[in-house]
Amino acid sequence: MEPNPRLVLSSFSMLLPTGAYLATKEYVSAAITGGCLVFSILHHGTKPMYPEVLLGDMVFANMCVLAATRTTLQWLPWSLSPYFAFLGYGLSVYHYGHSHSILAWDPDPSVATAWHASLHWVHSSLSAFSILMAGAVNV
Repeated sequence: MEPNPRLVLSSFSMLLPTGAYLATKEYVSAAITGGCLVFSILHHGTKPMYPEVLLGDMVFANMCVLAATRTTLQWLPWSLSPYFAFLGYGLSVYHYGHSHSILAWDPDPSVATAWHASLHWVHSSLSAFSILMAGAVNV
């Protein structure tokens, strides 16, 4: 594995939920998604040199899911569709792909990279939408 400019670029999609959290004045969640942005860029730009960066990326990514869950709870039941799409896409692309060596785990790096980049964009877009909707509902 070597640094991947496509994944570094797709990591910038995490500016969407970070900006949405800032717009709704949820600064702790903005810091979490901002941390995920930084660690994702560092990981995809330096791999495999720093396993500590990968650990930080994984920790912040999981914290982002917790922040998304908190946001989802703020505008139930309307939030369930984007939240299940968020979870379903991640489970399909990452976990199902891992168990079958396809999608984000395809042996062809160009295929795997495209799926991984789509994971960044889809999750970031759904998160930003959900954050802004929760902010609109809770005004």
